Amino acid sequence: SAYKYWDESIALLKQCFPKAKIIVAFRYQPDWLLSCYRESIHEHHYQKIEDFLCFSEDTKSFFRPTSSINENGYAHLYALNLDYGKMISTIYKNYEKEDVFTYFFEDFKKNKDKTLREIEKFIGSGKISTKKYIGIPNRGYSALTINLSIERAKLLQNNDQLDQLHRPIFFYGKNSIPAGKEKFSLLNKDLYWGNHFFRDNEEVRSNNYPHRDKEEIAKYHSSWRYIAKELIDKNSYIDWDILKDLRHILDNHYKKLNDSLSLFLDNNKNIPNCYL
Repeated sequence: SAYKYWDESIALLKQCFPKAKIIVAFRYQPDWLLSCYRESIHEHHYQKIEDFLCFSEDTKSFFRPTSSINENGYAHLYALNLDYGKMISTIYKNYEKEDVFTYFFEDFKKNKDKTLREIEKFIGSGKISTKKYIGIPNRGYSALTINLSIERAKLLQNNDQLDQLHRPIFFYGKNSIPAGKEKFSLLNKDLYWGNHFFRDNEEVRSNNYPHRDKEEIAKYHSSWRYIAKELIDKNSYIDWDILKDLRHILDNHYKKLNDSLSLFLDNNKNIPNCYL
């Protein structure tokens, strides 16, 4: 939702944890929006990035949506809402500056150990342990797979095969995914575990998870998510800048907006060049 409830969330956080230490991670806004779009496709919101970011082809500009769900039943957000300067100032209104630590995702990618040492110093704990990995874990769908996902969805919709198309997953609201396992849940079964949820290990995990039986494994291997991630992208990750012409518009907007970010950060907190 591009943090549209940021002020309310921080105020609630202050009520619940008045003496908390706050760690804020920034990522350059156009890149963050693109990452959100990739994740939305992963959760079966099969639409063009223009529709996800509320960009009008007619006016060639972004518009502010009146609802979190568009006319196609998919999630969308206001792409110009990520004012990091205002967001950090809201935190400073609720917490003392010395209790807030900020860092940039871009710096973390360049030097993970340096950022972790800074966080350790800030929270005053021992060494933060990390796992060593090879490659890129949990990489988002490639541009090729995103296009294939959208075209597949159109094909199924046009041929009245909606039963073959996974419903879009939402994380909030009355149709959001229930967490945990149905057997042990205290939530109302009809409301939170109704028939509108799939039992396919994407929305609702079975009681056997992660030890799935043959039928569950076969169902998973025939799912589009498995085909996209394990068969297509893992063997040939074909990607390009999905934002295309939108990136220029977003760059102009956010590079101007980010000028104010330096007003809210410590003098020794260098802002990566891509922000400005």
